[in-house]
Amino acid sequence: MTRAQGSLIILCFALATPCAAQTESEPNNSTATADQWDHATNMIGGIGICGQADFSVDHYVFTPPSAGRLKIRTAISATSPQPVNVELTLLNSAIEVVEAWTVTTGPIGTTVTDSIEVLCAGTGIYYLRLVGPGGPLCVNYSLFHEVTPPVFGADLEPNNVFGQADTLFPGVEQDGRLDFQYGDNVDLYRLLPPEDGMMRLTWSGENASVDEATATLTLSTLTNFIIDSWEVPVGSNGSPGPDVHQVACIGAGEAYVLRVETDICGTSYRFNYAIGPPVFANDIEPNNTFEQAIPVPSEDPAEGHINNFNGDNIDMYQVTMPADGVLEIAWEAEHVDTNSTATATLTLFNVDLEPVESWSVPVKGNSEPVARSVRSYCKGAGETYYLRVVSNICGASYRWSYAVLEPTFSGDAEPNNNNGEATLAEAGVDHEGYLGSLDTDLFDVYELVLEGDGTLSLMIGAEHADTTTNGMLTMTLYDQDLELAAQWLAPVGPSSIVNESTRTFPCAGAEEPYYLWISSNICGTSYRFNYSITPRFFGDDIEPNDELSDAVPLDLGAEAAEGRLGFFHDNAIDLYRAELANDGVISVDTRAENRGPASTMDLELLNASEEVIDQHDLPVGGSGSPQSGSFTSIILPAGIYYLRLANAPCGTSYILECTDDDDDGTCNGSDVCPGVPEPGTPCDDGIAGTIDDQWTTDCICSGEIATSVSDQGMPGDLVAWPNPNDGDVLFLNARVSGQVVNALGQATSTVVNSSVVWIKDLKPGMYTLITTERAVVRFVRR
Repeated sequence: MTRAQGSLIILCFALATPCAAQTESEPNNSTATADQWDHATNMIGGIGICGQADFSVDHYVFTPPSAGRLKIRTAISATSPQPVNVELTLLNSAIEVVEAWTVTTGPIGTTVTDSIEVLCAGTGIYYLRLVGPGGPLCVNYSLFHEVTPPVFGADLEPNNVFGQADTLFPGVEQDGRLDFQYGDNVDLYRLLPPEDGMMRLTWSGENASVDEATATLTLSTLTNFIIDSWEVPVGSNGSPGPDVHQVACIGAGEAYVLRVETDICGTSYRFNYAIGPPVFANDIEPNNTFEQAIPVPSEDPAEGHINNFNGDNIDMYQVTMPADGVLEIAWEAEHVDTNSTATATLTLFNVDLEPVESWSVPVKGNSEPVARSVRSYCKGAGETYYLRVVSNICGASYRWSYAVLEPTFSGDAEPNNNNGEATLAEAGVDHEGYLGSLDTDLFDVYELVLEGDGTLSLMIGAEHADTTTNGMLTMTLYDQDLELAAQWLAPVGPSSIVNESTRTFPCAGAEEPYYLWISSNICGTSYRFNYSITPRFFGDDIEPNDELSDAVPLDLGAEAAEGRLGFFHDNAIDLYRAELANDGVISVDTRAENRGPASTMDLELLNASEEVIDQHDLPVGGSGSPQSGSFTSIILPAGIYYLRLANAPCGTSYILECTDDDDDGTCNGSDVCPGVPEPGTPCDDGIAGTIDDQWTTDCICSGEIATSVSDQGMPGDLVAWPNPNDGDVLFLNARVSGQVVNALGQATSTVVNSSVVWIKDLKPGMYTLITTERAVVRFVRR
């Protein structure tokens, strides 16, 4: 025993540890009776004949406080003069061999030290078994074990199935250990990204061996759909191997599962993750159906994410047109990948959920948005549409907005698609309108009310935003019974360039309104029109007068008769009733014109029995210039006769001239001054001292006396002016003697050495004062 104790002292020193130690306690010859061995504590014992009844086998049990690199150190000596072998075996809790080794002792009293390392020790039960050489020997030993933890800490176990996955938020460091004894080779984590974007996972991993190794990370959805799987380094000799890996198209809302596995035992690791958001913000979900579509006001940008994991690949928006015109959609989109050909599909639906138009727009890679604009033509104010966004690449973010490029001309007041809804359009005023969809906006109808018969001139300018060059308006003019009056085509300018055209309708009658129907063969047409009436040269006759019973009484001695024939809405025949008081002839001078080429019209003379007794062609001037004609009948007995005018060209106006014997332009029946012009007609009375000369109701040419009158060549100037208070006195600037004579040269009064001429008793007319000095003053008595 004394020898043994001395040997133990040697062993303590050999281990370079404090001699506070545990001592073997027998029996411990099986795992069931194994001595408890504390961590980092010397265990001193012996095998063989070492003082007390002993056995050739000792067992110790211990539990490392941490997984890691387990190191067991031994110091052994024996009483044999020859080296002997001591067998050591490390067993796990299942009594399976973890490690086995042999220590050979030296000569008597010589301590041999040795150690082993178990790189992947876990935190379970281990047994150390020592077996001596047997025989009459004493083997003394000292044992020591310690664990060097791995670089990174342990994860929270169990976490090796989906339901046990540890939850990890972005930016939080997570340590873990894999494939240590008593452990497992799977760690699972629930990752909860707070937003869509690119997941950036930073990794460090190591093992205690000299071998470089790898671990496998697998990212999946909660439904076990694998999103990505990649290998990361596991550095050797406890030196962590770093790695950064990015996973695109991560969508917020649900958790992801990260699975960590290693291909080498004793791996420890640390990782964290962060989410790099895309360029544009997210849209409000859910918005995957027409019912969930997000309303977007005009010119307000809307941003969104699409085709992310845990997300969807449809975003729906509602668009309401604030005005007629072109719907222009401005688009920007990006994704984080390097794919340069990615696209999104924009589909426009109408309110009936029918697709109207679809575009492929770019989604640029490397997080660099690319802009593009698309257009949908022919949209009407107040119309509702739906825009669907779908991407062919995951992780797309986008921004879009829309605006309305209004047409050149404003919209008309709807509805106005038939005569009953027609918009009243005044002459001389611009009227604007818009024809949108060829399916829903077929016609615009306007009511034209003419102020008189004449040539209807209608100017229209039209355009559309598209580049199509064959656009045409169909202009149709109807009466109120939808009887066709005229129809023509008007060009529609492309690219918003107005194309103007004018159409004239020379035979427009004003008796009833017209209805102008405008339609287009191309959608999105805006237009402006204006119309005017150029009246005919001569006035209209009294209608109706196309039957003998309605014939207009004709007295050409009293007045002329004007009329119109061949106008739309008007008669094609005019009848006049003439009466011969005595036997004689009926003679008519005419003038007539139309806007077209020169032509003729028929004049028929009918008796009271409605028999045609004479017929004549009357000229009708062209281009609006009247041409004269005349008709004189045969000698007729006294009685009633009718003049019938017919077969005139379209839009004819005419006059049946009255009788004017003195050709002064006034009919005989209205001639106040036969033989001379009518009162009020300007004339020259030949007197230099008068102004405003005109024919008077007395049928004389007379003017107002000027403020002063002087005749050249006279000895001095004789000036006369009327009394400003009344017209009874004429004042002179000198005393004179002479006579006042009338226009016939008859003396009416005498002046003797006076500067006053009394004209109170003179009749109205022209008078002359002739002095004895042969001076002359002319004046008018009103």
